[in-house]
Order: sequence, then C-alpha cells, then structure tokens
Amino acid sequence: MTASRVPPICAGDNDSDEAPDRSLNVLLSVILVAALIARLTLLFSTHRTAEDFYITLRYAENIAHGHGFVYNLGHHVLGTTTPLYTLFLALAEAAGLNATLCGQLLNIAADSFSSWLLYRLARATIPDRGRALGIIAASILAVWPPTLYWAISGMETGLVTMCGLAVFVSLAERRSYGVAVWSALLVLLRIDGLLLVAIAFAELWYLNHRQGVSSRPAVARAVLLLIALLAPWTVFAFIYFGSPIPTSLVAKLHVYAWQNPALLPNLDSFARGMTRNALYYLLLAGAIPGIFVGWRHKRLRPALLWMMLYYAGMAFSKSFLFGWYYVPPVPLYILAAVIGWGWIVGSFGRGAPPGPPKARGGWGSAVLSVGGWPSVAAVFILIAGTALLPRQRALIAADQRQDEALLKSMGLMLQDVIQPGETLMLEPIGWIGYYSKAKILDAVGLVSPEIIPFFRPGSHSPYLDIMAKLKPDYVLLRTGEYADAVNAAVPPDRTLLENYILVREIPNPDLPDSPPAFYLLKRISR
Repeated sequence: MTASRVPPICAGDNDSDEAPDRSLNVLLSVILVAALIARLTLLFSTHRTAEDFYITLRYAENIAHGHGFVYNLGHHVLGTTTPLYTLFLALAEAAGLNATLCGQLLNIAADSFSSWLLYRLARATIPDRGRALGIIAASILAVWPPTLYWAISGMETGLVTMCGLAVFVSLAERRSYGVAVWSALLVLLRIDGLLLVAIAFAELWYLNHRQGVSSRPAVARAVLLLIALLAPWTVFAFIYFGSPIPTSLVAKLHVYAWQNPALLPNLDSFARGMTRNALYYLLLAGAIPGIFVGWRHKRLRPALLWMMLYYAGMAFSKSFLFGWYYVPPVPLYILAAVIGWGWIVGSFGRGAPPGPPKARGGWGSAVLSVGGWPSVAAVFILIAGTALLPRQRALIAADQRQDEALLKSMGLMLQDVIQPGETLMLEPIGWIGYYSKAKILDAVGLVSPEIIPFFRPGSHSPYLDIMAKLKPDYVLLRTGEYADAVNAAVPPDRTLLENYILVREIPNPDLPDSPPAFYLLKRISR
C-alpha cells in the first residue's frame, strides 16, 4: 500500500489538500529544474568528491568484489554510518557502472526533490500562507550554496536531507505509513536520524491521544512497519559486526571529546558557520522570529523542535563540526527564515494568495497567478542564485584541485611504497586510504576500534602510545601532529625516536614555501 492511499491519522484534520493550479505546477517545475541544472552544472564542471565519501566507496567496492562488508579485508568493522547508501554504491559497482557518478546523481536528484518537499511541508503546516511561503523557501533551497556543494560531493547528505523532510511532510499530511517508511530509510542512511524519528513517532502518538482515540492501533501499525523495515539490517549487523552502532560514531564521540577538552569547544565555530556572510545573516535575522511565529502552527512544531535540537547538539558538541553536518536541517531553517521575514514585512498576513490574474496567458501569467509578488520573488531568487554559480564553481573546483594534487597523489605514491600486508597509520583515511589500497590503522578509530582506548585521560600522546603498542609499519602525520609527537617524545627512548625513522616529507603543492603538509615515518626492526 502506498503512502498516498493511507487515510489520515486524524480524519478531517488535513486542510492542505487543495490541488495546486496549473501555474503553480509550472513554477514548482521551474524550481526543480533549476535545482537540477545548478547541481549538474557544478558536478560536471568540477567533478567534486569529498574526503569521507572515499571511506564509503572503499566499503562498497569491497562488497561488490566479494570481499565482504569491510574496509580492511578480513576485519568486520562497521566504519560507515550509511549502510543503505553503501549497498547502493556496491550494487552500482557490481553492475559495472561508475559507482561514484551514480551516487552523485542520486544525491543530486534527492537534493533537488527536497525543494518540492519543502513546499509541501509549508502548504501542509501553515494555513492560507503556506503556498506563498513554500514557493519562496523552495526557491532559496534550490540554489543555496552549501546544499549545492554537498549534493555533488558523493556523500549521502542529499538523501538524508530529503528523507528527513519526507518524514515531516508525511507527519504533517497525517500519513502514518509514510512516516514509517521514510523513517526507516533515514535511519539506514544515517543512524543519527533516530532523534528525528523519535520526535515524529512521539507526535503520532500524541495526535491520536489528543483526538480521544486509542493510540495503539494507528501508532502500533506504524511502529511495526518501521521495525520490519529495519530488522533485516539490524539482525545482519549484530551477526556480522557485533552491533548495528557504527564504530565511527563511537570513535567520534570519544576521540573528539578527548581532543576538545574545553567545556564548549565548538560554540564559536558553530556561530561562525551560521554567519559566514551577509546571506547567512539575512537567514538568521528571519529565522529567530520565524521559529516563534512558526511555533503557532502545530503541524510545524515537530520539525522546528528537531531543527533546534539538532543545531543545539552541534553548538554544544565536542565533535568537530564538518560542513555536511549543517545541511540536513537547512530546509527547515530556510522555511523558518521565510516565515520570520514574512512576519517582519507583514506581507503574508492578508489571507490566501490571490487567484489567477487578469493578464492573458504566457509565462508572466503563470508566475503572477501563483500569488503575486512571492512568485516574482521566487523567480528573482532563482536568477540571483544562478548568477552566483560561476563563483561557486570556482571555489568547488579549487577544493577538488587541492585534494587531487595533495591527497590523491599521496595515496597513489603510497601504493608504490607500502607492500601488501603492511599497515599504514593516519587520520585522513578518505582519499589516501582509498588510493593507497593499504591496510589502514585509522588514527581516530573510525574503522579501527582498537584505537579508541588509547585516547584516555592522562595520555600525553595517544599517537605515540598507538605506535608503541600496535606497531604500524608506516605512520603518516600532518605537520601539527608530527610536531606534537616529537614534543611528547620525552624521554628520548619513546617510540617515535626509537623505532621509527622519517623517510619522506610531503610538501603542499599549493604552498611550496610552507612546512611540509605530511611526514611519512617507517618502522625499523630491532
């Protein structure tokens, strides 16, 4: 049974089922096409792939080539947080397709589809004004730079964002089976989606309880469907890995907390990440009142609650804040900003959008009939976003060139240096781990759980302790890591000075006059 055939949980409680008119479909189609074109243009002009994607890709290729769900051959460690996406990439690889391109195209499609879902969420949660607000928000999301960047990166970010939105859309439209299906997909794509799922199912229970109907039948069916969809992977993960909880998640929580001992080490970086330039300040200025105004709409509350908890978790976390962490709540943040600015300007408080204009047919008529100036604003946003694409392309292309010149080339070099069976210890295991094809000892434990206990109170240098106990054949350290290890190597009989020699200094091609980017150490037998 499809989600569209499931009756509302609370009969008669859905006031957002008015079919959009033809001109609205035209504008929504334009937004979706613009989102697709923007992302495809950036993909094929930059060929961007992000560092952490190569961890997932190495898992996928090992699966496709019959080596099992492993990063290092023979080691059953769940070091990827996205098992469903990993299996998709493995399927593409096994079919003889370009797995990287397939993953990028899937995320581009999902990220573009999120604009339509955001419109649906606004329409389903905000009476009268939802269509106008949704059109504006969808157009911003279609060309918002961070979503463009991560949609083409190869990572699962676009899929995660889409599934999270789809859960809230299903919840707002009172479709319990849709909530269950999209929740299962979300958890299988990113286990940290469990918080969103918990909020959604708590709302399902509350809706039935509020209506005076027993919550058991409707919610129980949704819960059972969620369990049934998650059960195959959960059982497999317990048998194969010992737990469905990714080692990478445990490692980040433990190791990054050790590396960031301050009380709130990321509060400043989070604030800077949310206020990078004037556009970010505009969103923030709208989002602050928008959260309060949006809270008046009961169907929007679960989404706003999750967004606030998610961002609060980032602000107060001790884990390093990578760029893709910001993206999943971005559609809701944009919607809150549009709500806030609508409240500030006072232009959206005048009832439903006007009907079709008196102008004769054509594109102008189609635009204006959606609701006056909000539709014109949406088109302007698309045009402005498109105008910014060359600058975005230049920045993304520069990132790709730097990673290929340093990380990819280093991985290929190490492929010739490190012999089969020898172990390479390092922290950036994405590009280098993938292209070196070496057996990897991950210095922060994402795919090497044996590393985690070394990050303990009182340890001056976990890296030196790891080298002393686990004895990797090669160690690749960044400049800062190498300096820290040398300074910690006191007395002089510490491992770094006793059993390892420096065999190569690797410069940064973009900074030839700077200190080496990496130092390669080799273990000597004694």
